[in-house]
Amino acid sequence: MTARPDIRALVAIPCFNERANILRTLDDLLSHLPEGELLVVDDGSADDTAAVVRAAGLPGVTVVRHPVNLGYGCAIQTAAKYALAGSYDAVVFFDGDGQHSGSDVPVALALIADGRAGVAVASRFLGSCAYDIPFSRRAGMAVFRTLLRSLSGLRVTDPTSGFQALDRRAMRICASESFSTAFPDADMLLLYHRAGLTVTEFPGTFKPRTSGRSMHSLVSAIHYIYKMSISMAVVALTPHKPDEAG
Repeated sequence: MTARPDIRALVAIPCFNERANILRTLDDLLSHLPEGELLVVDDGSADDTAAVVRAAGLPGVTVVRHPVNLGYGCAIQTAAKYALAGSYDAVVFFDGDGQHSGSDVPVALALIADGRAGVAVASRFLGSCAYDIPFSRRAGMAVFRTLLRSLSGLRVTDPTSGFQALDRRAMRICASESFSTAFPDADMLLLYHRAGLTVTEFPGTFKPRTSGRSMHSLVSAIHYIYKMSISMAVVALTPHKPDEAG
């Protein structure tokens, strides 16, 4: 798949128990990227997400499965390592719940291909969001926006967006020991920025989930804000290793 002739990209879909949504998500991607290379990373789902994808036999779609649930961070790190091993120029992380839009992938890849971004992030606030964001999540976003600006000067409107495109330098960071598999969110944007990568947002289109529910309850959201804030502080205080993005 190419945004330009000189870039080869992988679209990685991390998922956990997304049987009801995954084929719709893949159909959306393939409708915009008919020759795309897609990787479904099934993070030890308790349902038959991986089996459903394999049975569909969709062209260009590969499935890897963690034998147990390791968490979202491990799923996207698996994808980054797969992309590096496969000599891809970029990887796009695309949620399996159907809330992202396949039409945004070429936009993100164009930013990578043109050198305007090392990390391209789709923002629901610069584009459109067809569902109400819970107060707890909006509060978390506000905290993370403030911390990013205070710790680095980085201004990001949607610091928890799961739609991100990474160039090879960013992929190497994602695959490294510095990557926070426990909390790969706003703290990783800070890490990419401190490594000298350009983090660029673009208007994204976000759709409502049609099946299942978000993993964030009010209690878990408060806990997540607390943990993420600590993680961001650790990233800000840890000396950067220049060779990680080299």
